[in-house]
Amino acid sequence: MKPSLQAHFPGTLSELTEGSARLSLASKTDSGVFFNPRMSLGRDLAVLFAGSFFPKGKQVRVCDAMTGSGVRAVRYVLESPNVASVVAADRDPEAVKVAQRTIQLNGLDGKVAVTESDSNSLLFEHLQDRFDLIDLDPFGSPAPFFESALRATEDGGIIAATATDMGPLAGARPAACFRKYGARVV
Repeated sequence: MKPSLQAHFPGTLSELTEGSARLSLASKTDSGVFFNPRMSLGRDLAVLFAGSFFPKGKQVRVCDAMTGSGVRAVRYVLESPNVASVVAADRDPEAVKVAQRTIQLNGLDGKVAVTESDSNSLLFEHLQDRFDLIDLDPFGSPAPFFESALRATEDGGIIAATATDMGPLAGARPAACFRKYGARVV
């Protein structure tokens, strides 16, 4: 019998459900772990895309390079039947613990591997053993991660990027767009 999650993670646990995934966040130990429930639609779309873009029968390898709570990594496996495995990474040791708890709660120990790693470092380690889909969801701009993501993406693969600074990207702040991305908004 497996020990309870409460035994490994003392504090008040709040269990949440998003899509097919269950996650458990503790207010005291997880105070710095990022989870934005308002971004569930973005995660819904990412999972639907992964399940429909690749050819039928292809076993897809995914990298969730900034996993946070691990909910996106777990949802890829639970909701996209073609996703064979996910490598989930975060540089924050607390986030790694929360992601491991999320994986355990959903019974996906063999399909989702979590590592404590900087995203660029992890992606540079996969120049030969590439991913079919790399999901970049940073706090801020994804620009610093594109070069390593491009090198770690399989031919015909996809880089899915989320950006929280829509003002510069949408043209509302052209000077900030040029400063951050080196691009002029048209």
